[in-house]
Formats: sequence, C-alpha cells, structure tokens
Amino acid sequence: WSKFELRNLTILRKLVCGFNLRYQLGVYFGYIKRCHSTACPWIQAWQTKIARRHNGLSMTPHLTTWSHSNAGNNLYQIDLLNNGIGPASIKSFSIQVDGRPVNGEGTEPITKVLKILFPQYEYRSSQAYVSKGYMMSDKENRPLVSVQFIGNHLPKPEEVEHATKRVRLVIHYESVYGDKHCLDTETLHIN
Repeated sequence: WSKFELRNLTILRKLVCGFNLRYQLGVYFGYIKRCHSTACPWIQAWQTKIARRHNGLSMTPHLTTWSHSNAGNNLYQIDLLNNGIGPASIKSFSIQVDGRPVNGEGTEPITKVLKILFPQYEYRSSQAYVSKGYMMSDKENRPLVSVQFIGNHLPKPEEVEHATKRVRLVIHYESVYGDKHCLDTETLHIN
C-alpha cells in the first residue's frame, strides 16, 4: 500500500466510523427522549407522593394532657397541649366519668365533672374547652381545668389523683392534611 492509499483508507474509516457513531448516538438519544417523555409523568407523580408524605409528617399535631399540682396551696391543674409539629383542627371534645358521658355546652361538662368528683369539698375553679373547628397551634398550651380547694376539709393528693383517673377525655382532631388523630386519656396516662 502506498502512503496515499493508506491516508485515503484512514479518512474513509473515520468517515464510516464517525457516521456509524453519530447514527448510533442519534438512535440512543432518541430512545432516551422517548423513555423520558413516557416515564416523566410517572416520576413526577412519585415525587409528588413522596413530597406529600414528607409534608404530612412534618405537619403532624400531637395532643396530650399534662397535670401538675401545688399541694401546699391545694392547687391542681390539667393542661391540654399540642406538642406536635403542626396545628390540630378539633373535630369533637367529650368527657366521661366512670364511662358515662357528661353533656353540656361550653365549660358546663367540666363544671359537672368537678361536682361529681368532689361533692363534699369547697373549691374555686376555672375551666376551658376546645370546641369543634378550633385550630390549636403547635406548641400551644391550654389549661383545661384548674381547681384550688379551700376551707378546713381538704382532699389528699392521692384522692385527687384517683378522682382524675375516673375521668375520660376524648378529643378527635385532624392535621392540616386531613390525617385523623384521637386523644383518649383512657389509653394515655396523664403525666
């Protein structure tokens, strides 16, 4: 082979291989485009589902109760608090004593509960409740009931603790994403 022929063969090889490579890349990228356009809606739906789940977890409320007392002043209090991450939309609020519902409007059920639990004692009290539609923000703390016993005849702390165990508080609530939750003091020990 002469130098001229070798050079021409090299140029021809480059043209053929280059064309073949360009053709193969064109087919490959065309395939990728078709796959991408077909898979894109599925990938987007999956990403949306993952993002929604993440946002739902990052906006989860958690209602609980907290009790505290000052036995020296005969003061007892039970608070409702949302120690979750997101707000809680209250759907229902109910109270039972010994398994029987206590009905009424506003704070009336809590007043009735105190009369049922402590009929023989004198006390001063303040009550609160959360009604349907109330949006309890995260980290919010709401005193439900505060009782200060007065007079000469006072209950022992153990008697107050026993009385609070007779009461069942049930609050149904939802997160902003519509996830349903329930605070039930029968299954939750008051702290």
